[in-house]
Amino acid sequence: MSAPITWSEVDARLTRFLKDPENLDSEDEHLYDQALRIDAWNQAQRVLAQQHTPRQMSTTLSFESTRIAILPEDFIEVWRIYDADEQRWLRPLDNPQPGAVRYDDNEDPVYWVWGNQLLLEKTVSLTSTDLTMYYWGYWPEVEYELETDESYTITEGTVTVPRWAVSALEHLASALILTPGSIESARVRTWNMKIDSGIPTNNALLEASKNHLWWWNSLLSMVTPVQWRHGV
Repeated sequence: MSAPITWSEVDARLTRFLKDPENLDSEDEHLYDQALRIDAWNQAQRVLAQQHTPRQMSTTLSFESTRIAILPEDFIEVWRIYDADEQRWLRPLDNPQPGAVRYDDNEDPVYWVWGNQLLLEKTVSLTSTDLTMYYWGYWPEVEYELETDESYTITEGTVTVPRWAVSALEHLASALILTPGSIESARVRTWNMKIDSGIPTNNALLEASKNHLWWWNSLLSMVTPVQWRHGV
């Protein structure tokens, strides 16, 4: 089994991608600080999960009432729900009704999602551990704590995305990291005459960001997306 990817590895590659000075004494000497890099990386991971490859997860459902289950924080969509007590798979409701159980005396093996709740068409004990939900979720984020304006501590630095996705994610993260600078550059150029340095759309950072976005799309297109919607 290969060693897990760490944030320090990804961060080092982002430094090279962005031509950010290396081996500096303090974080504030970097053009793109650690918080911006991590936020951009986490956002890129969310895009990967939503658009292409979510994380495969499972959890034993817990309940806030006898017909409403609690969804995990990383939840995107249900794949399947298995009832160990009755040894069968629950089925999704074809025409879900907003926010409430349709019939209090109904005991069909049916579920649907509304908002941040999973609703059941059968009564379940609040202490039951019979229902296991297999679902598609977000990838765990890199986490950090801000100690001072220039000092950060990584509290969760393991990167769990598939290795094939790392290069594509680095390009999308780079595009996001360059965005604030390109906005500032456009704002400054608003007051320039064209003879000075071009119009606001003559923006080198914006063009670099677009190039990284092109690489993201190109690399991602080489991998078949996971067929995950609606339990496919």
